[in-house]
Amino acid sequence: ATLWAALARETASRAVVSRSLVAGAAAGVALSVSYGAAAFLTLAFLVALISSWTVGHSAGRALRVGFWSALGVLAILAVPAALGHQVLQAARTALAIHREVYTEARSYWLWLLFNPLDLAVFLGAPLAVLAAARASASIELALRGGWAALSDADRFRLALAAGFGLFLLSGTLRGEGGRLLIPLMPLFVLAGLAPSDPARVRGEPGPILAATFGLSLAALAFALRWRWLV
Repeated sequence: ATLWAALARETASRAVVSRSLVAGAAAGVALSVSYGAAAFLTLAFLVALISSWTVGHSAGRALRVGFWSALGVLAILAVPAALGHQVLQAARTALAIHREVYTEARSYWLWLLFNPLDLAVFLGAPLAVLAAARASASIELALRGGWAALSDADRFRLALAAGFGLFLLSGTLRGEGGRLLIPLMPLFVLAGLAPSDPARVRGEPGPILAATFGLSLAALAFALRWRWLV
């Protein structure tokens, strides 16, 4: 969110620096908690960059945001490094252990199928279906009218779908997708709820969509309850 605000064309020059530093510092804290957060942070940065990019947008702002964000990351990671912690060596060791114990031992094709299903369960069936439907509509709009015809929400959905698809195809995530992808949940929620046409916000969700949400949620709750009782 902070990156998105920094990349916005109407953001003042000083605010670009401060927001980028805050975003970088938050990313540094995330990396200190989990080295695997690097994949999520990269995806979030690309989604924010692509969704905010409009016709005539200057690349200079994107470079400035990237520079100051990277500086914020390094500032956070420099603290434990100054106290003797070997950040790069620790990251390489941790990621190597994860790859050997969890990634290589599990089937690529099996989890390529079940990771999206696991994510949908954690995200919630109604929201997962709505996000998929709106992503499909954004793809159709892009094919018909091109990049210029897309709203910020459409560009956001397309960037998220493309980035997440490439992440799944990479095979680095095999199992526990719903739990591990919790940091990306806000992006998927926004992809599902943000309307392509801001003028229609007051008219949503509408009776049909609201009924679909309610019935889907009730069916999911009933199915889970039945499974736990059995």
